[in-house]
Amino acid sequence: MKKCARTDNGFTLIELIISIALLAIGAMSIFHSCFSFGELGEMAHERNIAFFDLETALEDIRSTPFDQIVDRYPDGSRIAKFDSLHLQRERITVTYRNPDRDPLLITATIEWLDPKGRPRTESMHTARTR
Repeated sequence: MKKCARTDNGFTLIELIISIALLAIGAMSIFHSCFSFGELGEMAHERNIAFFDLETALEDIRSTPFDQIVDRYPDGSRIAKFDSLHLQRERITVTYRNPDRDPLLITATIEWLDPKGRPRTESMHTARTR
């Protein structure tokens, strides 16, 4: 009687399916991480633009003569030249704690929509004296 010699020279179908499934799961998690990093980078870029615009608006206010600040930039008003300047639906508003005091405490707030349509807000504060 002749015996057949059995050789194991490869992978079984089950081993191949399991390894492909594991590789697919790993690839999906790497893709998700890369996508998340891209979104975080975009959010950081938008926030950087927002702070740049806020700083520019505050520089405009600081360069205005003290007696004209509240008249030129009324409390709660928007600064029109920044409307949708760099960001989607960008609006900068100016508020004062007490517009009649010296030092004048100024808050500039920017609102915009991110690319997914979510509202974002940031604020900066400064003070101005005579």
